[in-house]
Amino acid sequence: MKLLTSLFMMALCFELSAIAQTSVNSKIEAVTVYNDRAVITRKAQIPLKAGVHKLQFKNLPSGLIDQSVRVSAEGLDVKIQDVRVETEYVEEILQEKLRLLNNQLDELISEKKELDDRRNILDDQLEFLKGIQVKTQDDAKRDLSTQRPTVDDWQKTLAFLNTNMTAVYTELRTIVKKQKETQEKINQLNVQISDYNSSKTAKNIFIEVQATQDGNLTILPSYMIQNAGWAARYDVRVMTETNQVQLEYHAWIRQNTGEDWNDVDVTLSTARPDVGGEMPELPAWYLNAGNTYTISAGKIRNKKQSNEMEKYEEGGDKPLGGFTEIDVDDAGNEDESTLSVETQTAATASLFHIDAKASIPSDNITHKVTIALLKLNATFHYAATPKLSPFAYLTAVIQNTSELPFIAGSINVFSNDNFVVTSSIKTVSPNEKFFVYLGVDPSIKVERKLIDDFSEATGTFSKTQKITYEYKFAVQNSKKTEQTISVLDHLPISQNEQIKVEQIEPKEKELKKNDDGILIWNFQLKPLERKEWKLKFSIEFPQGTNIQNDLKVPAVNEFKKQMYMK
Repeated sequence: MKLLTSLFMMALCFELSAIAQTSVNSKIEAVTVYNDRAVITRKAQIPLKAGVHKLQFKNLPSGLIDQSVRVSAEGLDVKIQDVRVETEYVEEILQEKLRLLNNQLDELISEKKELDDRRNILDDQLEFLKGIQVKTQDDAKRDLSTQRPTVDDWQKTLAFLNTNMTAVYTELRTIVKKQKETQEKINQLNVQISDYNSSKTAKNIFIEVQATQDGNLTILPSYMIQNAGWAARYDVRVMTETNQVQLEYHAWIRQNTGEDWNDVDVTLSTARPDVGGEMPELPAWYLNAGNTYTISAGKIRNKKQSNEMEKYEEGGDKPLGGFTEIDVDDAGNEDESTLSVETQTAATASLFHIDAKASIPSDNITHKVTIALLKLNATFHYAATPKLSPFAYLTAVIQNTSELPFIAGSINVFSNDNFVVTSSIKTVSPNEKFFVYLGVDPSIKVERKLIDDFSEATGTFSKTQKITYEYKFAVQNSKKTEQTISVLDHLPISQNEQIKVEQIEPKEKELKKNDDGILIWNFQLKPLERKEWKLKFSIEFPQGTNIQNDLKVPAVNEFKKQMYMK
């Protein structure tokens, strides 16, 4: 029996040793980027003999998620028998990467010192020229009292100062910009070096395949990795004369995965794998006597549960499964590529396939690619809230007539090539409308003036106080074209039956306020036309009552609601 066992083990060892082990050289072929992670697809081509082979993909980033590894094969009929991931201590490889990073850091530090030296020289030159400028002014006062310098003398002196000081200031601006950029690169390299120093491991993927015949195999392993993400950014350029809008749809991609994405196919996904695809199940809600419960933000739990959750809710350690949040608001470091895009819309997400290949290094710096350049139609309208601001604001309602969804993100607004504001938009589906402000226009003037504030006592037995307010409004169109404008104001809303608010002018049947007390006057103004009107209302309450004012932002913006309906 012992002899049979020994023979079996020897045969097994011989069979295992007969499996060819091949270290595979691969490159990243494609990347799908999500909001907080990415899926990497590598590609390798290997000539294989018929039989069983163990393929090794070595020195992959330690942030690789083991359970996400998937493998596909092309070009040869093979059976994938096993896929596993191992963690390896890789001091030598890390030391080589650290050596390269430190060399880059030394070069940048040397470049920064050269820039600092050049700036010091320019500062000295500027001080010297300023000294000449002061001396020239002093000499001029003395010469004017003793002799008459010629115009040519003055022009030569001024020309000399102008030429040289302009050149110094111009170079100083360039040097300061390069100093800032170089320092940012130094900071990023220091972060990378720190990350490498703290990470002493790498991942290896082992794939066992059985080939039925000789041939060339193309194998494509893919895996999910953290520390990558993308966000949407927009530049909206509004041409008010043509009622057209040019929208530049950008993706800002940042990754710090530990491997560079060089010349890869990039796909951007709006899917949210961090949220999960399964809706949470709503439990039954029971109440009983005997325990003290806290109820907050739609949650109910007992004291023990509350104590356990406090640390997490107050910013303590998060549960397992959290992913690094990617900040892509650093507009100062970006590599821009203008790319075309193909869009696919699935049941729960959209995919943007960038046609041209892109390169995105693992430097934690934002790199900008263009998803699309679109021309959209817009409806323009003026709006004013003279109680809060004396200006009329030009607004635009833009319809997404493209097939692309606009993902929530920041938006830079330009009006006739003039920068107006940086704002944000929520996700906008195809054919949906969104709203942007385009700044103030001084050619539309709006006025609001208190003309009467009358208080009187009323009632015989139950004394009440009644205050009547009267305001005068005016709007003036100083343009040579007809314009539409909406003027907003509000009436107080009583939340106490003893406090009564009456709308006197205009009557409610002429202009009805909404549930939040908002009044909107809409005018179509001809060129140079002026409109005037009044708002009059009263507040009546028992004498001695302390009236409390409570201002709240309405849940629904009535003006935007009207604009979307047009």
